[in-house]
Amino acid sequence: MITQLTGIPRRIGDQECVIDVHGVGYGVHVPSATLDMIEGEAGPVTILIQTRMSDSEISLYGFATPADLQTFRKLVGVQGVGPATALNLLSQLAPEELWRAIREADQKALTAVKGIGPAAAKRLISELESHAAKLAAEMPAPAARLDLGLSADQLAQSLQRLGHAPSAARAAAQFALNGAKPGDTEQELVARALQAAAGMTTGAAA
Repeated sequence: MITQLTGIPRRIGDQECVIDVHGVGYGVHVPSATLDMIEGEAGPVTILIQTRMSDSEISLYGFATPADLQTFRKLVGVQGVGPATALNLLSQLAPEELWRAIREADQKALTAVKGIGPAAAKRLISELESHAAKLAAEMPAPAARLDLGLSADQLAQSLQRLGHAPSAARAAAQFALNGAKPGDTEQELVARALQAAAGMTTGAAA
C-alpha cells in the first residue's frame, strides 16, 4: 500500500495532479488547497497518501499534512460521505475550521460546501462531534496559531490585500501556519506565507 510519495507535482485538474517519481507518474486526488500549495514548489514535494481499493481500481488521495489525512479518514467513515465530498470539504475548510464547525454544530458553514446539504451536515455533526474536540486538540498547527494570535483567515486576508488570489492566499496561509513552531513571530509567518504565495503565482504563470 502506498502511504507517501515524493516527486515533482503537475496539476491536471481542480482536485487532481500527477506526482512524477523518477519518471513514473502517479495520479493523485488532492484537496484544491493542497494542490495550490504543492504546485508552487520548484522541486520535489512529499505528500501523504491514503490508498483506496475497489474491485475495478486503486485510487490515491494525497494530503500536505497529517491533519488533512486524519480528517479525510474520519470524513469518509460518515454514511453518505464519499472521497469526492471529503475532498470538497477539505478544499473549502482547513481541518481546524471543519472540526470547529462540527463541534459548534455550524450547519451554515458545512452546507456552503459543494455536495453537503442539510441532511449531510446533520450526519457529519451527529457522527463526528464526539471526535471534534479531541482531534482539534491533537493538531499542532491550531495550537501554534493560538499562541501567536494569528489565524489562517487573518493571514489569508493580508495576502489578498496585497493582490494574491483568494485560493492562493488561503493555501499559502495554511502552508505557513502548518510549519509554525513555538517562538515563531507573526513577521516570520507573514514572510513565509508571502514566499509561498509568490511561488504559487510563479507556478501558475509558468
